[in-house]
Amino acid sequence: GGGEKVLFLALKAISAMAKRTKSKIVIYTVEDQDAEEIVQRAAERFNFKVDFEFQLVRITRRYFTDQHSVVKLSLLNQAIGNIVSVIEAITTCPPDIFVDTIGVGFGYPFVKLFSPSTKVVSYTHYPFIQKDMISPELPRYKFFYYNLMLWLYKTVGYSADVIMANSTWTQKHCKSLWGDTDKIKRVYPPC
Repeated sequence: GGGEKVLFLALKAISAMAKRTKSKIVIYTVEDQDAEEIVQRAAERFNFKVDFEFQLVRITRRYFTDQHSVVKLSLLNQAIGNIVSVIEAITTCPPDIFVDTIGVGFGYPFVKLFSPSTKVVSYTHYPFIQKDMISPELPRYKFFYYNLMLWLYKTVGYSADVIMANSTWTQKHCKSLWGDTDKIKRVYPPC
């Protein structure tokens, strides 16, 4: 999808710098495909040639991130799944810069906890939860649940060093959640 295209175009831009600095590009994935299949899919879907080297790190602990496995409390389960996946990723291959194009965000504080010098960059397409999801007409348990998830999402957002939003709408929502800070930039996705 859109995050995947942004990811590969960002990696292409970063690859020139990586060659100069002898840096290594690592892609963390929950997909069962190997690197060649991922490169082929990027070429087919985006008419895009991947002409840079990268290491693929497969994330194995993904039960909570699988939408088909989890039906009840799906926001909470996705948050837990994101935390577990991020911890596995950064303990398997610690990065200098952690770039997230999924935007769930709950793993950001754990990047800082397990790898304090790592910079966290978020590219957010759509906020995980927004204030307009919460209505007083909701059943009490849902009202409490959504408010709890909103508070948690607000809290984890402060761990990102740079936040890129893909639209004015998303930028506005990110600022309403994480404060009107200069670290939230609008970066339109590639066509």
